[in-house]
Amino acid sequence: MRRLCSLAGGRSRTYAERFPSLLDPLPGLRSPPALHDEDPPPPHTEVTTLPNGVRIASQDIPGPMCCVGVTVAAGSVHETPSSAGAAHMLERLAFHETRNRSLGEIKVKVVLCPLSWMICCSLGG
Repeated sequence: MRRLCSLAGGRSRTYAERFPSLLDPLPGLRSPPALHDEDPPPPHTEVTTLPNGVRIASQDIPGPMCCVGVTVAAGSVHETPSSAGAAHMLERLAFHETRNRSLGEIKVKVVLCPLSWMICCSLGG
């Protein structure tokens, strides 16, 4: 390649010569406003208890994201020898198929929207 450039009477340009610096602002593009130095206040958490005893904690956080978490207020410490492993099994099976949706349908829904989910077992009530 260098030989071809030298035959053509030119020299090969470096990367910096061919492309603009990423440190310089782009012409005609406005910079976004600076972020505040102080942290925003924490979001308000609303806890709702359903008739079956399930508690739902929700927060209104602006942005294109939805996060679903399931916490079981029980664990192996609450299990008897006959129910050993039940909390762990629930934790593992929480996001498998349901009567109304197959696992594939659930995965498609998760991919189509910015959704994050998790489940854990804990001693907290």
